[in-house]
Amino acid sequence: EDNGYIVTGSVFPSATASDFFLLKTDFYGTVEWMKTFGGPNADYGYSVQQTSDLGFVLFGSSYQGEQPDVHSVAVLIRTDPQGNMVWNRTFVRGTLYDIHGYCVRQTNDHGFILTGTLASVSIPGWYNLWLLRTDSNGTTVWERIFDSGNMYGDVGNAVQQTADNGYIVV
Repeated sequence: EDNGYIVTGSVFPSATASDFFLLKTDFYGTVEWMKTFGGPNADYGYSVQQTSDLGFVLFGSSYQGEQPDVHSVAVLIRTDPQGNMVWNRTFVRGTLYDIHGYCVRQTNDHGFILTGTLASVSIPGWYNLWLLRTDSNGTTVWERIFDSGNMYGDVGNAVQQTADNGYIVV
C-alpha cells in the first residue's frame, strides 16, 4: 500500500533450527523492520501478502516433533501493519502425512485460500495437491485434496481467487 516491499523466508539462528521471517522495506529497499516467528525446529516462510486492513498474512511449513517422528505442518500467521503477530494457525493431517504450505491469498470476503502439498510419510513420492479455505480468523471452512494419479505427485505452488469467486491453482 505504501509502495514498499514485504518479504518472507527463513533465518537460521542456529545450525539445527530456522524461523519464519517477515521483512518490510520502503520503496528504495531500506529495511523498516524485521520480525521472526518460530519454535525450536525448522520453520520455512514461502508466501506473504498484505491484507485489506494493511496487516500481513504469512504462510509456510514447520517441522514439529522429535526424531524419528518429525512431521511437517502448514502454518498461517496473521500480523498487524507493524508485523506483530495477531494470531497463528497450524494445519495438521495426523502422523501419516506431512503438509507443506506454499501459497496464501486473501479472498474477497477477507478469508484466506491456501495451497501446498499433502505428502505420505510411508509412501515415498506420494504427493497430492492440498487446498484449504479459511475464514478471516484462520478457521478452516473447507479442505480439498486433488490426486491426478501422477506417480511423481501433485503440488499446489500458487492459488488465486477468480472473478467468479472460484479458485485457480498452479
